[in-house]
Amino acid sequence: MKEETHKKNIGYLAEQYLEISRNGCSEEPQEFTALFDEFKRDAKGIAQPCWPVKRAAVYYTYKGKCYNTGPWRMDCTEEVFEILADSLIDRLYELGAYDMFYSGMLD
Repeated sequence: MKEETHKKNIGYLAEQYLEISRNGCSEEPQEFTALFDEFKRDAKGIAQPCWPVKRAAVYYTYKGKCYNTGPWRMDCTEEVFEILADSLIDRLYELGAYDMFYSGMLD
């Protein structure tokens, strides 16, 4: 059972993610490599949307350490990553990640 303080979504770029935000992408926990590879394969089948997105990334905490992932890991555009983000957050939460924030926005 997840701790009550371990929320799925937090809705903002929390202080613990600011250093990652300033310095770009982070390493990934080994436990998520297969999941990210699955989403990378899924991204190849998604048609490029017509809306522009900027700063697309998912920030998350896993085992007390902060990370992020984004289109650079899925080898896709920010717009395609935005389509995948909600499903990715759901799956990450199932695997123990928490306090997630999707930072993408329409440009």
